[in-house]
Amino acid sequence: MYVLDHTLPYIILGMPELSKYDITIDCSKQKICQNGKNLNKSQNDKNHSNDKNKQNISLHISECKQINSHCSQTTEDQVNPPQSVTENKCELRKEVKDIIKNFDLVFSKDKYDVGALRVEPQRIVLNSDLPVSLRPYRTSPVEEQEIKSQVEKLLQAGLIKESNSPYSSPVTLAFKRDEGKKTRLCIDFRKLNALCKSDSEPLPLMDSLLDKLSKAKIFSSLDLASGYWHVPIHPKDTEKLAFCTNFGLYEWCRLPFGIKVAPAIFNRLIRRILTKYKIDFACNYFDDIIVYSSSELEHWKHLKTIFEICEKENIKLKLSKCVFAQTKISFLGYEIEQAHHPQTNGKVERVNQSLVTRLKCKVNSTSTKVPWTKLLESVTNEYNLTPHSITKYPPAYLLLGTLPYDSPIGQNSYYEPVNEARNLALQRTIDYHNKNKIRYDARFVDKKFNPGDLVVYEEFHYPNTRKLTPPFSGPYEVIKQCSEVTYEINKPNPLTKQATQIVHISKLRCFHSPDKLKLSHE
Repeated sequence: MYVLDHTLPYIILGMPELSKYDITIDCSKQKICQNGKNLNKSQNDKNHSNDKNKQNISLHISECKQINSHCSQTTEDQVNPPQSVTENKCELRKEVKDIIKNFDLVFSKDKYDVGALRVEPQRIVLNSDLPVSLRPYRTSPVEEQEIKSQVEKLLQAGLIKESNSPYSSPVTLAFKRDEGKKTRLCIDFRKLNALCKSDSEPLPLMDSLLDKLSKAKIFSSLDLASGYWHVPIHPKDTEKLAFCTNFGLYEWCRLPFGIKVAPAIFNRLIRRILTKYKIDFACNYFDDIIVYSSSELEHWKHLKTIFEICEKENIKLKLSKCVFAQTKISFLGYEIEQAHHPQTNGKVERVNQSLVTRLKCKVNSTSTKVPWTKLLESVTNEYNLTPHSITKYPPAYLLLGTLPYDSPIGQNSYYEPVNEARNLALQRTIDYHNKNKIRYDARFVDKKFNPGDLVVYEEFHYPNTRKLTPPFSGPYEVIKQCSEVTYEINKPNPLTKQATQIVHISKLRCFHSPDKLKLSHE
């Protein structure tokens, strides 16, 4: 029998078996009695060691501490149940621990422990002077208590203050994955955003960032704690950022989440800070900063430099979301690895190509003028209900565990239970991948290029290649080798407008001059 002890009433597993014995359960003392005698595992084994006909009875009491930390009282307003949070449990290296210990003040203690950037207070410019005033949203008692608790903490941290502003935006709570329940404080700035003047600060180009990272071998990812809250707001504009609750009106002293110009303002400030100190070994994408180096010794120096800048500029980092000194790291949805150029796996492009091909057939075979958007719905439905050639299951069945009633004829055949089907689909996908890998490795020829060599580049034509379209372009000159599998060639990059481009070795072939292939007629 098991007794689980947490904030909810005791959960007793094994009640049907208790009817066979004269059992008394004392939950306050966490013990179980039979005929007035205490029973535990050791006593039970002793009392019944000579009696083989009697079954052993033992009490196991387990405190669910993880559940305790999330559960308070079960109410109808708590729509989303608590869930376990997966954290990065990678063991920190000794060098990283020493650096973190020396820069302990750089890391925040909680989400309200944020610094104020040493910059001029930022302005919020509106197109109209007519105030935006909305009534507060209705909230449940549980949500009301959570909002009040967070507002008090924001007041204590100096991030907000009480207000008499004519502006007013309502507040609500959203589900937060880290805490497993609705605790994310959100301000509905939609009406105010309609009046905000746009900020044309250019956002970082993904290709440009990835090209910089392709030359590195070791990476660290840093995450700012409540990034936008680092930015101070000009006193004349704080009243525009007022928000209302059922118990008062408050205004932000720092840049809040949800305002239209917040991403542009924050990205500009972080970019200027890195430019100010002439940092060429780190780049930012909003509140994510990635530090990259070619060696470990160089990486420790780079981390110290970044932490010193954070101290000077009063920037706080969130240690739980930082990743240090990794040869493979996930950044902006890409898996960046040592000596490899980041690239996608092509699955999305393959699905899109299948849909485009099928859509062309539908458009060309339709006699009536049906909008292609309507045909796209039919094409997508057919794709989701058709068994895949590799997994042997329809995508809809693997995702939802069932098929709709209007599935095509012949698709209602028997399928294994969804969990078994998913395991089989995964295994078939892995087998197909290994088969292609063996086939590719058998015909792969290891190539090495030196600076100054002439190469041709294999172009990618989407969605398909015409019969007479040249598969290669060039020749181009190899400038240098960036890593084991990437080279820099003098091919213009159409996205970044740069004169050179970093490409994967699989896209390159040796260039053979036509003059060497001419036949002599002498």
